[in-house]
Amino acid sequence: MDIKTIQTIQTETEELLGMLGLEGLKPEIEMNSIDNISVDLQAEETGEESNTGLIIGSRGETLQALEYILALMVNKEREEWIRVNVDVDGYRKKRDDELRDLAIRMSDKAQFIHDRVELKPMSNHDRRVVHTTLSEIEGISTTSEGEGRRRHIVITPTSQQ
Repeated sequence: MDIKTIQTIQTETEELLGMLGLEGLKPEIEMNSIDNISVDLQAEETGEESNTGLIIGSRGETLQALEYILALMVNKEREEWIRVNVDVDGYRKKRDDELRDLAIRMSDKAQFIHDRVELKPMSNHDRRVVHTTLSEIEGISTTSEGEGRRRHIVITPTSQQ
């Protein structure tokens, strides 16, 4: 990805935030790999109340919607899809850390009780974090069950399969 693409992403992010009335957030663009970029929205210190809670929304749903819209804008004329990850003042990193902790605790529980453990429904991103975390632990397997908003992860000790 070249500097022109990164500048385009910066401009489109600023335009989108402006359309949503979310001034006071400064996007910082970072290219993680050829097909993955991060957009970190930092609250500018203006003395006004921050819009970060508004942009995160309930359980990060608004943040995910913003991420999806921005991905569509970035990829509208591209042949290869670029994954766009949006974070606001470190919310996503903190949430991912909490999910990893939950995944490990629940895998320990599944192994202790020798039975499957079902987690509450969660978003695609959150499920991906849990699956990835537990893929590195021996003796545990994970599956996603359910449809739509009810889709959740089931953690099973491999001796139970």
